[in-house]
Amino acid sequence: TIDTAIMLGLPIGQYDADKLVNLGLNRWFGRIAFPVKYHFGVFSRGYMKSFELIPSVWLFDENDDFLGQKLENDPLWQVEAHLTSDFTPSFWGSLDLLYRGGFQSEVNGVEVGEELDIGNLGFTLNYQVNDNLCIRTGFSSNDIGDSSRENSMIRLQFVYGWHNDNENNKKLLGH
Repeated sequence: TIDTAIMLGLPIGQYDADKLVNLGLNRWFGRIAFPVKYHFGVFSRGYMKSFELIPSVWLFDENDDFLGQKLENDPLWQVEAHLTSDFTPSFWGSLDLLYRGGFQSEVNGVEVGEELDIGNLGFTLNYQVNDNLCIRTGFSSNDIGDSSRENSMIRLQFVYGWHNDNENNKKLLGH
């Protein structure tokens, strides 16, 4: 499958030009992505394997009131990839890659800091407890690109999802 995904961030929320950190951004931003997914073998729950590739670009408007100055950022280029496999109908895992580059910042036309050049390798494990709840864990570490930006992350998530269609389907099936 080949898709297109578009995300748009609006400059809403409180913004205080005198503070470095704000919940509001005082600028528009967006992401354009082209996810590609290729399935190997059987396309049935518990047997699926896939390769996913998601190239994308993040675009940022200028912030004309960043601590009384103008902040601009170059596009942020991103590539995400996953090699996934079902182990059972309710347990799957993936090997993950995330690379980000670009995003050079300028304040009043003067470059500040360095461009991003960072990539993370890791894995994800997901267990579907029931129709509504899953437990997801994973690990990733910066192993590609700029070694001065070293980071590692261990993640544990409890995801609860509910949708009317799922609940109606359970009623129809007598669960």
